[in-house]
Amino acid sequence: MRVAVVTPYYRESDLVLARCLDSVANQTHPCTHILVADGFPNPLAECRPDVIHLKLERSHDDNGDTPRGIGADLALSQGFEALAFLDADNWYQARHVETLVRLHGKTDASVLVAGRSFHRADGSEIEGFREQGDGLHYADTSCLMLTGKAMDMAPLWAAIPKPLAPICDRIFWQMLMAHGFKTAISAQRSVAFTTQYTQHFLAVGEPPPDGAKDGRQSQAAAAWWNALSPDEQNRLNRIMGFP
Repeated sequence: MRVAVVTPYYRESDLVLARCLDSVANQTHPCTHILVADGFPNPLAECRPDVIHLKLERSHDDNGDTPRGIGADLALSQGFEALAFLDADNWYQARHVETLVRLHGKTDASVLVAGRSFHRADGSEIEGFREQGDGLHYADTSCLMLTGKAMDMAPLWAAIPKPLAPICDRIFWQMLMAHGFKTAISAQRSVAFTTQYTQHFLAVGEPPPDGAKDGRQSQAAAAWWNALSPDEQNRLNRIMGFP
């Protein structure tokens, strides 16, 4: 199975971006990494023969939605059979892609979901904290792999309105579920997720780092949506691909 991994990136440090790049390059199942610079291309990507590097002229400031959608569109045009996503501050364990490809082979599911471990900005794991979602009501972007007709939804990342960017992963997940795609969940925590969320640190008794997200961004996004008229909500839902 030909697999593409799409990563939007912005101004991540060389160390963080190299970690992401290495994790895809070292997968036990070969895959092509589509890296999309959101206005600030990093020369690191130019040195990688296994990377397709797209450079957008300016940043779109939408949590990677526009570059993610553009990368997905390219993957579809190139005939890949599966499409995974990986945010630049996260990384894969070596068998991540292989595990989801095997899961697809066993289940014929169009939406594959991996588990994740939670990490501080320095890469160290937050011991004792486990995923709160069940992979049915929500899945993080970096945990997703799409196959079959579910892949056709991937360019719609770019259709999510900018004010909804803080909750874009939840919107995309709801869109997938609204189409009724068969879903399979891996028992393996094969995604290393760098958390910026206050509640994840408080859950294990740690003080949140400076700049941690406390939920106000998500609340603002929900408030913007709720202030729209029903007709405008319906119009945007159609644009975003809801049936």
